[in-house]
Amino acid sequence: MTRLKCFALAFWLVCLNGSISHAADVGDSNAASPVDAAQQPSTPNYGSLYVGVTTTTNYLVGGVTQTNGKPAVQPYVEYDAPFGVYVGVWGSTVDFAPFNEDRWEIDGYVGYRNTFGAFSFDASYWRTYYDNTGYYGDYIVAGADYAISDQLKVGAQVKWDFAVKDEIYSPRVSFSPFESWKISGKYEFAKDSPNTDWDFGVSKSFYDEALTVDLRYYDSNFDKPKIVLSVSAAIDALSLLPK
Repeated sequence: MTRLKCFALAFWLVCLNGSISHAADVGDSNAASPVDAAQQPSTPNYGSLYVGVTTTTNYLVGGVTQTNGKPAVQPYVEYDAPFGVYVGVWGSTVDFAPFNEDRWEIDGYVGYRNTFGAFSFDASYWRTYYDNTGYYGDYIVAGADYAISDQLKVGAQVKWDFAVKDEIYSPRVSFSPFESWKISGKYEFAKDSPNTDWDFGVSKSFYDEALTVDLRYYDSNFDKPKIVLSVSAAIDALSLLPK
């Protein structure tokens, strides 16, 4: 399913990986001594609770529209624990008329993500429901990326889709030429299907990634090309609590 990938992120993801740095000016007479710092109570890390929504001009899965080419609204809620585990609920409006009367897709998921040096990985289990037809199926997604530099990252993802009984592979690459800008693309193919699809686009983030605008070109070997504009907004609700 399209993610989403989101749903204020940069600061908290750094916190989850334990990479907060503390700088002290040795020549500053007002700097706290190690004794003073040790006496200060530490702030508990409760993780993050992201609440977000994406609006898109077309909801695509594997190059196939889930909205008859119409726009979609995709809200989600996700809790990220300090040790890498996360759990959430993601939804999207859909339109499969005249085949059925479903208007909403609802996905529940749980997963684990972490970063070790230049390597990052994410593995998750998803269960899909529709508002009219009910339970649809389950799938597992696992992906890994390697940061060749601060700007360039390459990786791949595999999806075991138990509903269609197939495996979908997605090599991918992303490049950040400037701060808050990203150019990315992926190629997608299945083990037991002749269909392939690919996408290429550019995204721009604002307000520490609390708002992201993405413009993307989609194409496949079975349908005409599509251009999709998506706008995503997210906030960490726990960051609003008093310290």
